[in-house]
Amino acid sequence: RSSHKVRSLAVCNCPPMPIMFRQIASWRQLRRSWYMFLFQVPRLPEHLMSLDPHAPAVRVFRDSAVRPEVFDDELLAPYVEQFAAGGPRAIRAYRAALRWPALRLAPVHVPTRLIWGLGDPVLGPHLADAELYRPFVRDFDVVPIPADKAGHFVQLEAPDAVNQALRTHFEASDR
Repeated sequence: RSSHKVRSLAVCNCPPMPIMFRQIASWRQLRRSWYMFLFQVPRLPEHLMSLDPHAPAVRVFRDSAVRPEVFDDELLAPYVEQFAAGGPRAIRAYRAALRWPALRLAPVHVPTRLIWGLGDPVLGPHLADAELYRPFVRDFDVVPIPADKAGHFVQLEAPDAVNQALRTHFEASDR
């Protein structure tokens, strides 16, 4: 057994910010991630979301999904509540990421798996390129989920595939 506090890492459709910053300089990623800049304006996103809290929840989830039927009203209800209360707390994370960016990645010394829904309209499939991560992570692999099966919320659109990818990753890390 390792003495590390973390023995392995798995991530779904979320690149580290230094990689994201390098990619956002390209037009193909910038046009997908424009909302990150809107979220920097104080109080405006929260106000817009509170006007019709159901609309942003539908836009964020259903309209950007490969399988919109997954996002029924019951699943969306907690998000609608967050939007009604002035926006999700995730906006704060976007604000912090752009205000205090981590410009360098610390090396990752544990087995790492990136699970990526290739139909993601926000984070393009180019962000699932393993070569972007290799300088920082030696033991690394990518599990792509086909574009017709999942997008940004891969864990909700393709739960069986994600659970299988997680299971095999963590079982291998336990050995």
